[in-house]
Amino acid sequence: AGGAAAAADRQPVEDRTLRGLHPMVAERLGVPVVTSSAGKGSISETHELALGTVGRYSRNYANAALRDADVVLAVGTGLGGLVTDSYRLITPTADLIHVSMDPEVIGLNFPTRLGLVADARTFLDALLAACDRLNAGRPGTSADYLAELDRARTAWRHRRAGLAASDGADGHPMRPEAGMAGGGGRVGGRGGARCRSARSRRRGR
Repeated sequence: AGGAAAAADRQPVEDRTLRGLHPMVAERLGVPVVTSSAGKGSISETHELALGTVGRYSRNYANAALRDADVVLAVGTGLGGLVTDSYRLITPTADLIHVSMDPEVIGLNFPTRLGLVADARTFLDALLAACDRLNAGRPGTSADYLAELDRARTAWRHRRAGLAASDGADGHPMRPEAGMAGGGGRVGGRGGARCRSARSRRRGR
């Protein structure tokens, strides 16, 4: 899910907003969801099928899940270099289905099995309707796959929590994760971490 998908949620269609449609599709088909940084919020970060952000500077387990996928449904994203970690996260053997409002980005960076020019919310709504007509649901084989992804996600969270606890109180260098955790995830502003360069400190600024 990309930034266009998240932006489309600002206008409701009946009672099915885009933020509601993403988990509905994921739950119906039993598929994990990764997002670009711009697409965060299109599915709750605490949803069992949400793996978080992918791309450069993102979560290694989410990147691995995208890289290992044999079928990729990309909705509302241009699949640029940042979200695909310099175009390395979608392999040539993956069947890519690319949905975007911009026809210029479909097939631009990756071989595409099927390209659809459509609004993200309209597409997901139509996909759910098709699932209803065809009585399609999650395959029975998805349980083991999802359990493997959950283990990888849990291991990442445990490691991140350990890094966030490295606040320098034991004499070892403070981790950046600890600074972010202490500032509520914010840098700068009230309640956040404030940084000044050594040059500024020498000048008394």
